[in-house]
Amino acid sequence: DEKVIVPDTYNGKPVTEIGREAFGGCLQITHLILPESVVEIGTSAFEDCSSLCSVVFSDVTESIGMYAFANCSLQTLRIPDSVTSIEYGAFSDCTALTSVVLSSSLDKISGSVFSGCSKLQSVVVPGSVETIEKFAFADCGGLETVTFGEGLRTIGHWSFTECIRLTRVVVPDTVTTINSSAFNECISLREIVLSDALETIGEYAFTRCAIESIEIPS
Repeated sequence: DEKVIVPDTYNGKPVTEIGREAFGGCLQITHLILPESVVEIGTSAFEDCSSLCSVVFSDVTESIGMYAFANCSLQTLRIPDSVTSIEYGAFSDCTALTSVVLSSSLDKISGSVFSGCSKLQSVVVPGSVETIEKFAFADCGGLETVTFGEGLRTIGHWSFTECIRLTRVVVPDTVTTINSSAFNECISLREIVLSDALETIGEYAFTRCAIESIEIPS
């Protein structure tokens, strides 16, 4: 096992950013501790670190770049409330990931952020989030429950497609749009409670679900 502790200074200067692909493909790293100085984690910074099972983030980190931790072996995640941006595919294909605590400062969940996280069991979307983008939780085959915050407005295209263990969805009254194929192929989804503010349900939004009960607002 190899633990990496990133220093807060290097050559007398603060370490504020982990650069693009800085540790990409480092197969020996198992644990990662980031210093309180790191504000930004760059694109693919730890992508394909397939042995990386835990990371402790800085409480001043603001952004996590595209594919930053894609295809790692992370088991649990706590994203600090300082994080305002998690970019496309940042944690995609982390197939060992079972639980996530998201930052309450996010205004969106970007595309494919957790797609392919097949062991992820439950998600609580913070009330700060207004948009869930396309493929955000696609192919999360172990996802059984998702709780949406009251600030949500848009559920994106294919955002929960093929979440085959999802059984019930309650869409908060702030949501106006469920885009096409949002819950497509959720073959265990039996109960749906829709938002009273809902204006649009896209094509194929609930195709191949097992719907027994649905409340459609006027």
